[in-house]
Amino acid sequence: MRRVSTEPDLTVPLTDDELEALDEQLEAQTPLGLSGVLGILHAVAIAPTLLAPSDWLRLIEFDGAVHSADDMRVLLPQLLRLHNQVHDLVARDLTLLPQVEDADAFASFAAGFVLAAQLDGQWKGDADNWSYVAPFALLAGRPELVEPDLRASMEAKAGYKGDLRKDAENVILDARDAFHEPPPPAVPVKSAAKVGRNDPCTCGSGKKYKKCCGAA
Repeated sequence: MRRVSTEPDLTVPLTDDELEALDEQLEAQTPLGLSGVLGILHAVAIAPTLLAPSDWLRLIEFDGAVHSADDMRVLLPQLLRLHNQVHDLVARDLTLLPQVEDADAFASFAAGFVLAAQLDGQWKGDADNWSYVAPFALLAGRPELVEPDLRASMEAKAGYKGDLRKDAENVILDARDAFHEPPPPAVPVKSAAKVGRNDPCTCGSGKKYKKCCGAA
């Protein structure tokens, strides 16, 4: 008898309905919401250094008082599918950004982007590389992360934040081209099977995986 795999196909993009459902779950369980998670994933897709899921998943900060092991069994494959989806889009000169007019969603996106960028020493430790993060730092309300002269030039024009939102896709794709020649192919992320039962849980609770999201 042929065995049918129950492992989710992490290369399948999320549908609009799945994105909407994921948005609702993340809004209830994380401070960043879907827009912030998308910011994280876009930064991960173009970062100078390959960032592992264990690095960026902890940035999402799931609320331990709200989420359960069952929640994570659903959410984790969706997040990994979204990671692969964003990576594929960026490799094809596309992005999945909030609407330019939605300043709040864009601020959340920018906050997630900055958080992920700070994980990468080749990004954070290089002034030229970090210039690609500067627009997102300003949109996220983190002007202290921008070199003063660059900040002054960006803030010189009234309504500059609107211009930064409009140009965000170009900045992301320019950074991709600067860091990767040619654009990197998608690297599908394997499912949570890699997490050992005695490893720290990927949700960031501080507990062992077997005592948290890996509990039966």
